[in-house]
Amino acid sequence: MVVLGERIKELRQRNGRTQDSLAGELGVTAQAVSRWEKGICCPDIELIPSIANYFGVSIDELFGYDNERSKRVDSLYEKICDMNRRNDGVDTDIDDCIACARAALIEFPGNAKLGLALASVLFNAGYVRRGELHTVGADGYGRYDVERHRTYPEWKEAIKLYEKILPDLPDGRMRQQAVTELSQLYKNTGEHEKSLQLAESAPELSGSKPFLRIMAFDGAEAAAECGKALLKTVRGSAELMERIVLSDRNIPPKTAAEQLLNAAGLFDLVCTDGFYGPHAGFIACLHMLRSYYLWLAGERNAAFDALGIALENANALDQLAERSPESYTAPLLKNVKLCAAKADHRFAPELPELWPWWDDADLVAALEWVRDNIAGFGGDPDNVTIFGQSGGGMKVWTLMQTPAADGLFHKGIIQSGVINGFVSNEKQDGTVIVKALLKELDIPEDEIEKLEKVPYEQLAAAYNKVSPDIAKTGAYIGGNPMVNDWYLGDPVACGFTDHAKTIPVLIGSVFGEFAFGPGVHHKYELSEDEILEMLRKKYKGSIEEFVEMFKKAYPDKNLSDALVIDSIFRAPTIDFIKAKAEHPESPTYSYLFAFEFPFDDGKPAWHCSDLPFVFHNTDKVVICGKPGVSDELEEKMAKAWVNFAKYGDPGCE
Repeated sequence: MVVLGERIKELRQRNGRTQDSLAGELGVTAQAVSRWEKGICCPDIELIPSIANYFGVSIDELFGYDNERSKRVDSLYEKICDMNRRNDGVDTDIDDCIACARAALIEFPGNAKLGLALASVLFNAGYVRRGELHTVGADGYGRYDVERHRTYPEWKEAIKLYEKILPDLPDGRMRQQAVTELSQLYKNTGEHEKSLQLAESAPELSGSKPFLRIMAFDGAEAAAECGKALLKTVRGSAELMERIVLSDRNIPPKTAAEQLLNAAGLFDLVCTDGFYGPHAGFIACLHMLRSYYLWLAGERNAAFDALGIALENANALDQLAERSPESYTAPLLKNVKLCAAKADHRFAPELPELWPWWDDADLVAALEWVRDNIAGFGGDPDNVTIFGQSGGGMKVWTLMQTPAADGLFHKGIIQSGVINGFVSNEKQDGTVIVKALLKELDIPEDEIEKLEKVPYEQLAAAYNKVSPDIAKTGAYIGGNPMVNDWYLGDPVACGFTDHAKTIPVLIGSVFGEFAFGPGVHHKYELSEDEILEMLRKKYKGSIEEFVEMFKKAYPDKNLSDALVIDSIFRAPTIDFIKAKAEHPESPTYSYLFAFEFPFDDGKPAWHCSDLPFVFHNTDKVVICGKPGVSDELEEKMAKAWVNFAKYGDPGCE
């Protein structure tokens, strides 16, 4: 009955017909058509052929027996959902996802399942594109910035879609999803009465699906359902504790950290053997947030310890896919089966990007932790080398110019980490961006310390809104260290500090750096005249002197490689090397990574392509393999880096 009604509505909307026009053609009332579409009753049997003929479909198709059509809808729905999951928290391809969902609804107009898919994508798009913004009330509690949220076009459209499809969604998972997401949007936009109406229509906790399922089984199966309900209750309770901590700014940081530890501890009451299954990821997030509050409380060692626990749980989550255990092992949960975990995404490698208090000052704190603790791991606190590539390389030389880091490391390796003008050497005023953030977040200037407690997502959204206009004026907008008493400036322009002069440095760049595009097709078969014409098109004007210099500097390179030779990193890197070499207190070693990769007819090295050789894992990167060359180069590079880290000399054996 319900399928037939939904099918009539879908066909009517697809053909652009109204209920009145269909009723007129069949000789019935529009109210009758409405009742069919709502599943209240069915058309009389003698009307079925006329309805099928009216829509130009077979009777089987009218009754929804068209399996191919149903499979197509299911396939589109799953595709849209998969795309939407890829955009969870970050805009990977949200525009394509929205376009795919809209196209699906054009193909199947009025389909509630695909309508839900589009609404859910728009729900997510509002978060990804604009963020969930909060303010702090006079009572110290966080509140949603409803005025701002009401301007989000994605959420406006999503609310209308949810309200339209909700009456047509049968009870079940999809309806629950729609109610949950619509309730959140009502809250975001200040429609609390509407959200309350949805809540009042839902059953009490004891009448919810997890608890009612217990009544559907007996024996071990009933115990399994009890375990599932218990886990959902624990997870829900921990999430509520986290939400209160985030919303109540009156809670001192140390107390907030304690409460988050208690939230994570709820799982230990039921997962008594320390195996948390898929909940390990959520527990990792709780400990990461706990580390943030510990940091605010000034307990740095404890903050690092919390991050260590977060990493343990993240690794446990990643290992689930490898272990594929059949069930939990704690006494109360031993009958609860585990679903097979997907191995296509790993959580632990993302943790450094998710850590909530990571900047130059915190790098100093990390080095302090190494100094105080590395001996316990067999390391030497008086022989510490830091090295980084690209932005990581920049952090190495900025730390060399940071007096607070003096003595915390003793050698530095800078890989493709020097760019002219990337870090300003001028005295700058950071109050402009700070005042703009305070205004955007509705925080009085005399309460600036509240910025420390603003959640990252909210702070980032505010920054992204105000910084572009400030940047247009030339004012400082952050993102790089500011020259002050903490950071003393680019050493090439401002001079190396006395301590920086004593730090041995291994520094270099890559031949092509930003040569990310395709190589030159059949470059070894091209004549020199053909290559010269390509060079003229790229560099414009006279190239004779450039070609002569290139041939002299790189006699073994194909002339076409001059099309992608680095013009961003190499020159400032040489300037750095020359400036550092003027100080005899410590050596400076220079390198250029110019390996030609054996694909794309000989691809010059590009930014990051040196990393597998440094870490001695070119066997993990197929395109690195060049018999008789790459193995030897890898061995020499990895040994040079290790020797420099240990002895301060890359050639030392």
